[in-house]
Amino acid sequence: MGDRCLGIDALCILLNQMSYPRRFYDMMASFGRSRESLYRIFNSLVDLLFDQWQNHLYFCLNIVAGRLHNYGAAIAAKGAMMDNMFGFIDGSKLETCQISQKSNRTTSDAHQYGDIQRLIYSGHKRRHCLNFQAITAPD
Repeated sequence: MGDRCLGIDALCILLNQMSYPRRFYDMMASFGRSRESLYRIFNSLVDLLFDQWQNHLYFCLNIVAGRLHNYGAAIAAKGAMMDNMFGFIDGSKLETCQISQKSNRTTSDAHQYGDIQRLIYSGHKRRHCLNFQAITAPD
């Protein structure tokens, strides 16, 4: 369709949708768009970002594509309600020390890097940590 929006609006739609829990229906009032329009904008931006950054993402499609059916069957055999899943999100948090700002940092550096201490703080764990996430397959 002919959905048009500013890049910043598309980014807000993407980030809002990826924050948990969100549905396109719930976002309609915030963005003043139909559920279908939000869906198309979200998918278009995901495709655009993937095209731009795919060289920096590691996903061995050649291996996974041939095993998708086996993964789904293995997960269903363990009692899953669906047989179309192929992996699970696996996350690790590496605890760090509380980072302090450098006293000699210039204002342009502070603007570029932001509040690093706040960026690595996990409100869930109430610790400063680095968060790593991956998709783990049954094999």
